[in-house]
Formats: sequence, C-alpha cells, structure tokens
Amino acid sequence: MKKTIIVNSAMFAIGFFGIWALKQVGITPIGEDGEINWLLMVSLLVSFFVLASLLGKLVNKLTGEARD
Repeated sequence: MKKTIIVNSAMFAIGFFGIWALKQVGITPIGEDGEINWLLMVSLLVSFFVLASLLGKLVNKLTGEARD
C-alpha cells in the first residue's frame, strides 16, 4: 500500500510540474482555440506510464520486495 502511495504521489508531482514547465515555454495540452493537443497528450501519457513502471521497479529494489 505504501509503495502505491509513493509511486502515485511521485507521478502526480512529475505530471503537475511537467505540464507547468511545458506551459512556461508555450507548449500546452489545450490550445488557444480550446482543442486538445492529442499528440502532446499521448506522448505525456506514454512517458508517465514508462516512468511509473521504472519508479515501481526502483521502489521494489529499494524495499527488497519480490517482483509482482
């Protein structure tokens, strides 16, 4: 349970600050016309899943838990 909370909290922080950083340089998931930038959203989603998987493996290694 604690592992899930750690991974989810870390992914939220990465997502929140990642979107904020992209917005600072002018890249936003929702354009000026109100349309969603699907290419950006799909790439962010895939990146977050990959990062979550890697973070989960790291937490498992650090806590000594067996792989699920």
